[in-house]
Amino acid sequence: KELGGTVVVDSAEPLWPAIKDARIPEPRLVLDCIGGNLTGTVSAAGDSSTLVIFGGLSLKPHMVPTGKYIYNDLRVRGFLLQRLIKQDTASFLAAAEQVAVLLRANRLDVDADMRKF
Repeated sequence: KELGGTVVVDSAEPLWPAIKDARIPEPRLVLDCIGGNLTGTVSAAGDSSTLVIFGGLSLKPHMVPTGKYIYNDLRVRGFLLQRLIKQDTASFLAAAEQVAVLLRANRLDVDADMRKF
């Protein structure tokens, strides 16, 4: 939130209660790096929103309800970090340095687990 997010919700949490509690409009941008069933994730997205998929950590296909595409004009985009690094290495390194500054200042919390694949 300190970096500009109004509400930040973990994918393990239901989105609707967080949005309702915050009394904010439905999100227009949904980011997903996990994959699998995204019904709960995109159910809170507003009309004409965009889902950006930038990973598949669950190793399961991304599944989105058809109705979100048809009735709510959901757009889905993909993002490959490796392509950005190759196309614009200087910008990537600058962004990585900004993240490093936040980590060193304890302004960014990293929660990570080790998983066997």
